[in-house]
Amino acid sequence: MLYTRLSTLLAVLALVFVSACVNEQPDAVADEMPEMETSAASDADLAAAELRSTLVDFREMIAGLTPEQLAFRESPDRWSIAENAEHLLLVEDGLRPNLTVEPGMMSKTDSAATDEMIVAVYSDRSTPMLAPEPFVPQGQFEGATADEIIANFQASRVATIDAAESIEGDPRMIVAEHGAFGPIDAVQWMLTLSTHTERHLAQMQQVKDHTDYPSATM
Repeated sequence: MLYTRLSTLLAVLALVFVSACVNEQPDAVADEMPEMETSAASDADLAAAELRSTLVDFREMIAGLTPEQLAFRESPDRWSIAENAEHLLLVEDGLRPNLTVEPGMMSKTDSAATDEMIVAVYSDRSTPMLAPEPFVPQGQFEGATADEIIANFQASRVATIDAAESIEGDPRMIVAEHGAFGPIDAVQWMLTLSTHTERHLAQMQQVKDHTDYPSATM
């Protein structure tokens, strides 16, 4: 849903995660409908909890960092912590509208994407991903303080959580196109945002672990 390199991973993971459909008798399907709706709501609650959890992790990662620490790069072709944070903000703002599309506007009939597949792809940092142009940092946080960066991202993430919790009916019926996965539903978009955040928090930690990372006293 974001990156050109995802298409290869998608093809591989589809063989692992896509399960066979099981035919049900009409009466059995009717009997299970309330359970399916409850499950969808539970999935959405869990996904919203992940959005909250990764917001806490983001605040903890950024809090107290100096301008030098925020701007430090492992190498000229790598993003700084501030640039990673800006990228997360751009993605958050760019993908949030996918939680507010009209239910039933698009079908998932031809989509092979599962929740597990989405989490697996974004969790795998062994293959670099290239951000599409709209999500490439442009220096918005250059010179910003840690508190300013936290405030900006927190406001965006809270808006996302509000949008998620405002969904009426089955969130699995709110479907929007992902650039690599095809049509995915609102729960999966929420998982995309939380797991994408985790991915870049790990990248920020990698910056902190660099031998030349500035100390707080510099």
